Amino acid sequence: MNTALKTFFGRFTKAELTDILGFFDQPVEKSVKKAGLVDQATLFIGGNPRAWMYMLPESDLMLMRDLVSAGPGQWVELLNPDYPSMLEMLNLIYIDDRDKDFVYACLDEALFFPVAAIIDHVIAEKRADGSFEVEHLALGLLNLYGVVTVE
Repeated sequence: MNTALKTFFGRFTKAELTDILGFFDQPVEKSVKKAGLVDQATLFIGGNPRAWMYMLPESDLMLMRDLVSAGPGQWVELLNPDYPSMLEMLNLIYIDDRDKDFVYACLDEALFFPVAAIIDHVIAEKRADGSFEVEHLALGLLNLYGVVTVE
């Protein structure tokens, strides 16, 4: 098991781990202890990065690509996004928003290595299969009604 990822997920609360796994459609038993959730998150995120990355919206994948390009532990300035970042909401990236005018993001080394080799492939696959176009249409419809969902 990837000890760096296990340490990374060890800092989360049980509720946060449940949210992360739930977002990625991973079943979570109510009676499982935090250590079990840490192991489950470590195995899923580290063992099958393509599967969970494929579930991220385009803006998150582009952010992930920028963070990978910068390198592990390097801060990248964020532009004000139109929609919330799932990576940020799930605390899978570090955010420095102490200055209201400049917000920075950073990718932990533990997540960097599982995604670095395949981020471009996932983006290319989603672009080729039309996922991004469907996402653009859905977000466009939501904009008509002023709705922003995070689920």
